[in-house]
Amino acid sequence: MRRKFWIIISILSALISGMFLYEGGRLFFWFHDRRGGFVVLISGIAVFVLFVRGVWRSIQLDQERISHEETDTNTAELGFYDDMAATEAKESGMISFLISDLSLGCGAAGIVLYLTRFWPVLLNFTAAGVMLGAAFLVAVTAALIKS
Repeated sequence: MRRKFWIIISILSALISGMFLYEGGRLFFWFHDRRGGFVVLISGIAVFVLFVRGVWRSIQLDQERISHEETDTNTAELGFYDDMAATEAKESGMISFLISDLSLGCGAAGIVLYLTRFWPVLLNFTAAGVMLGAAFLVAVTAALIKS
């Protein structure tokens, strides 16, 4: 289920970032609208970060599924290394969760940046920064709750 979620996120973010990058490049290079083209290009790059993370995470989840199918469940004699592996898996899962949450926040910031493209530049980037900051706070709060 998580893999399907990340595949859907990847497809949607690819479509959105492609539209933003095309429109921003067209504005910037063809119509020489430096301010509008730059803002739309930056929003396309921000959503592209979400696309890259979505593809990476869906591939990673597929590899985890394959490795879980291949492992034998009768390896109870590991002893001390079970605790180390569990700790490492928990830390790895926490870092992966933080990166995933920040990439979702980056995609949301790109969409907010595109929606506010006609605002003044400082206010425009402030709104996107607030969105990314909110995603960071949610990620840190969830990480503290999980641990």
